Amino acid sequence: MNKMTLRDDSSGQVILLMGITLALTIIAFATIFYSAGMAGQKAISEEKDEISFVFHDVRDTYGRVLREVSTNGEQNPFDGTNRDRLNIHETQIEHLVNLRGYFLVFGYLDYNSSSRTANVTVRLSDGTTVYDDTIRYNLITGDVG
Repeated sequence: MNKMTLRDDSSGQVILLMGITLALTIIAFATIFYSAGMAGQKAISEEKDEISFVFHDVRDTYGRVLREVSTNGEQNPFDGTNRDRLNIHETQIEHLVNLRGYFLVFGYLDYNSSSRTANVTVRLSDGTTVYDDTIRYNLITGDVG
């Protein structure tokens, strides 16, 4: 009885089997790399959504702080002892935002006693994305107006 070895196999079954194995391996690696790439894109998208959420949260919180410090718009929140009280609140907000990995800066433009409004610039950055906006606050309600 003759024993057949792989060298004697002329039907191409081994070549076909190796080709299928190689093709499946390539498909598996392509799927893994595609999945890893998409996961990275999702993480980047989620980070951008998070900074947007943090910016809007800071904006809304700061409006309530300005309303309180200005006694519903009756006093200038950027002068005298009101300024000192505002600094305390700003430091607390900045500290909380810094703990999340962001850098926050407030800038004061003006206070209008007749309309009880204040214009403020808020800049929030994560080192890559920067949100920078000039916001007009209604000091009676604390809302963006």
